[in-house]
Amino acid sequence: MTEQLAIGPGMARALRHVAALCDAPTRAAVTEVLRARSGAPAEIIDGGIDAATRLIAVTLPPELVIVDIDAAPDVAASIEALANVCAPETRVIVVGSLNDILLYRRLIAAGVADYLVKPLAPERLAASIDAALATQRGSGARVVAMIGARGGVGTSALALSAGWTLAQQCGQRVVLLDLDLHFGALALGLDVVPGPGLRDLLANPDRVDATLIDAALLRVDGSKAGDARLALLAAEVPLEAETGSTAAGVAALLAALAGSADTIIIDLPRQLDAATRGLLRTVDAVAIVSDFTLAGLRDTQRLVRLAAGLRAGARPLVIANRCGRDAPGQLTRAAFEAALGVGCDIEIAEDPVAARAAALDAGPLAASARSAAPWQALAALLGGVASVAAPRASLWQRLQSVLR
Repeated sequence: MTEQLAIGPGMARALRHVAALCDAPTRAAVTEVLRARSGAPAEIIDGGIDAATRLIAVTLPPELVIVDIDAAPDVAASIEALANVCAPETRVIVVGSLNDILLYRRLIAAGVADYLVKPLAPERLAASIDAALATQRGSGARVVAMIGARGGVGTSALALSAGWTLAQQCGQRVVLLDLDLHFGALALGLDVVPGPGLRDLLANPDRVDATLIDAALLRVDGSKAGDARLALLAAEVPLEAETGSTAAGVAALLAALAGSADTIIIDLPRQLDAATRGLLRTVDAVAIVSDFTLAGLRDTQRLVRLAAGLRAGARPLVIANRCGRDAPGQLTRAAFEAALGVGCDIEIAEDPVAARAAALDAGPLAASARSAAPWQALAALLGGVASVAAPRASLWQRLQSVLR
């Protein structure tokens, strides 16, 4: 059974409120509250959380979802599936018959706004909705996911330099999150050894808290915890071991980080599992990194189509890296863009001198580059800021630049 409330023109694809419920009394209470909310467009269906997931998967993500978990055979799996079809701003309220504080904590850790025990009191539900919508993410961290079209295009190097530039020249609090737990390169690029903390956090969403996160964070600039502007979360899991990562663990970690960071830059693995697809759907921006090779073009096309499909047509950012080098199979930018069908948002030229210095110093390319302009532009693009201005170089720095 499906009931639509105050559906206006064009709202069939972009429902503001969705409720999926399992019993008549709960349905009546939710209908009463949603009818009273100034005619807010909504759709109320039978079937509980799994029915909500199926509905949202073929529509634009709604503003609010109210789901019943009583009929769910595996609540954790159903929550993970729902998270994979919702947008970052979607707020989820869960209702159920079980009055269990452990269940409540696990749901909150997974990113749920509230858990209400049946029978529902309309005034309690209304207060929960108001609180959920009032805390929709808008002032929290901007979350950007970066993924390479091919191996070796320099995605990790760009993530590191963009984060470093935002921290050093914008004063932002930046967290670099390397989700490639087997082959991640961010820690290697900084010559630091990651511990087991990130793996534990991603495998146990109900244990995510500020203390464990603080223990897992690596302070890139050497500052103490309260003063660090650039921090890294990474792991190095043995190849013979499973990573144990879950979509719920990623969601819980990002929710916990959102209030203490301005920008979170995620270096994604190229394995397109459910957790990776969920992130591509729900982060604030997706950035695809490629070079101008034919192989890069082909896989950039595929990733652009995938990301646009997961994000209701929103185009991802396209970053061309390692440009200008004399390598077989390189296309011109014009030919690459013409074949791709969309323009590159930014082009980063190959800089062998800076790459050599960064490797020797175990630091970001941006710290060794002759020109700060490309890295400022990249940081502004990923950080969602108008511009990034470099601090004035010292006399010694200017002399070094001249003598290089």
